[in-house]
Amino acid sequence: MNSSFDAAEASTLPHELAGPLPRRTRMSGSGVANAVYAMVLLVLALAGALWFGRRAEQQIEHRAALRQEGSDATGEVTEVSIAGRSSNLLAKYTFAVNGTFFTGEALVPKEMGHNLRELSLIPIRYLPANPTVNHPSGWEESSLSIWIWPVLPAIPAALGILFFAALRAQRRLIAHGISAAAAITACSRSRAGFNVKYNFVTKDGQVVNRSGLFETRQEIGARIVVVYLPQNPRRSQPYPLDFYRVAE
Repeated sequence: MNSSFDAAEASTLPHELAGPLPRRTRMSGSGVANAVYAMVLLVLALAGALWFGRRAEQQIEHRAALRQEGSDATGEVTEVSIAGRSSNLLAKYTFAVNGTFFTGEALVPKEMGHNLRELSLIPIRYLPANPTVNHPSGWEESSLSIWIWPVLPAIPAALGILFFAALRAQRRLIAHGISAAAAITACSRSRAGFNVKYNFVTKDGQVVNRSGLFETRQEIGARIVVVYLPQNPRRSQPYPLDFYRVAE
């Protein structure tokens, strides 16, 4: 593929990119939506981390209290079911303290899963001052399984950070990037659209080969406009960008 572009092609570059650097920028509707989405993800991640963290602390506190101050009772399994979408079994049970019945539920240890049935009798450990705090004796979850839940909010937090990073990268391109004519060298379908390879020539004559995602198929040899950072031409994207525009 010929990577040289004549002056006529250069003259067709968008006029809003011809002004002095840095350019004034404005966020597009898509950019605003993604910024809001990223903020929501970060807020949910923080709330989830606080909630799961407090829940983990309570479980640790209850475990310690049951070990030190707990009393024993005999409970009866009232229901055995699959816990959510996992393969783990969840047992619901009931037990009596001074003639009053209390209930509870707990994950069944894997080694007991095939033997536990409804109406099975199991030993229960409970707090005499508050029998609602109880757990089957010997069924304690590992500390790792308790503290794994507060880590889960890191997933939406990471997604939110990635969205903000994409927004920041596009803003930098619009503010400080140089426009160039590029040629499509390859195009293949993907789940999210079309993976397109293109090349362009920088102002100092360097040929740069990059790729990007397009919603529609691009013809081999077709010309597009890209914006790149002069100090790092590999940081380029097809123009117009999704999240930022030039503020005219």
